[in-house]
Amino acid sequence: MKTDNSHFDAKVRLRLQVVAETGKDTVTVLELFAGKSLLWSEVKKRTDVNIRMLSIEKERGKNPLALGGDNMKFLPSLDLSQFDIIDIDAYGSCFNQLNFVIEHDFGGYIICTDIQSMFGRTSDQLLERAGFTHAMIKKIPTLINAHANDALWSYLADYGYEHATGFFLGRKKYFYIKK
Repeated sequence: MKTDNSHFDAKVRLRLQVVAETGKDTVTVLELFAGKSLLWSEVKKRTDVNIRMLSIEKERGKNPLALGGDNMKFLPSLDLSQFDIIDIDAYGSCFNQLNFVIEHDFGGYIICTDIQSMFGRTSDQLLERAGFTHAMIKKIPTLINAHANDALWSYLADYGYEHATGFFLGRKKYFYIKK
């Protein structure tokens, strides 16, 4: 079941850590799954750093300050170099957005929530990047999806990300990366 902002305080602390690591007085954040922007509203309360936001939320009416629509449709039109932090707080797999950001050589911090869905499923695209075929995934999804964490870490390593900082609770990963 989808739950907005589970592990709320830990997710806020993770974002505060990233804001502090930038060492800047003002940071610009692209929030791809804004919801009601509760996480970043709380971050703003707990820091003296000026945080400028561009938020995107697919669900109409949930956040009147956010751009309304599919973040994957907005991403190609954005100059990612204008942001210090890209926050990908997805309900499930963050792979499509993460892949876009990484393949467009974003140089800042990337914060991710990556949760394997019911029955432990992750993104087929991620598994295929790890070498599993579509036929294999379809035939034995439970066995193949058991390798999702390894597939994600291998993918990140292929792009030069040697370390992910965060907290990892089985099939739930809350982390940030930066080259």
